[in-house]
Amino acid sequence: WSRGLLASDGVPMEKMVVIPLAYEHAEGEERAPREYPKSFSASRPLQVLFLGQLVLRKGVGELFEAIELLQGEPIEFHLAGPLGVTIPDAVAKDARVRIHGPVDRTIADRLYADADVFLLPTISASGTASVESPRAATITP
Repeated sequence: WSRGLLASDGVPMEKMVVIPLAYEHAEGEERAPREYPKSFSASRPLQVLFLGQLVLRKGVGELFEAIELLQGEPIEFHLAGPLGVTIPDAVAKDARVRIHGPVDRTIADRLYADADVFLLPTISASGTASVESPRAATITP
């Protein structure tokens, strides 16, 4: 879409080069289909993943508010990444919240694979987030 916008603004197509994302899955690579229950429950809660810097500019304040608003719902929140804020007491004491801290690629891959929903950590998008490429490979919604 960026190329189209630039072209519509008069930038010659021959001056543009599309640089692909850093990750592309292998051709023919099998992806396991996702299976979801008819409804989530205490025995099978919705698994929500926030993987990125746990800082306000990434939207973690809004996430903390949502966690508090969804108190009592069958949702498990996994927060992975460097911690740059103080976690509110209500969130820190919530048994549904798992704070992993910084994780390596192996653990990040497992978290992506286990998640039912991935929250893109940003308030304003200014390009492609680095966490998007591996997420796309696991097709986590």
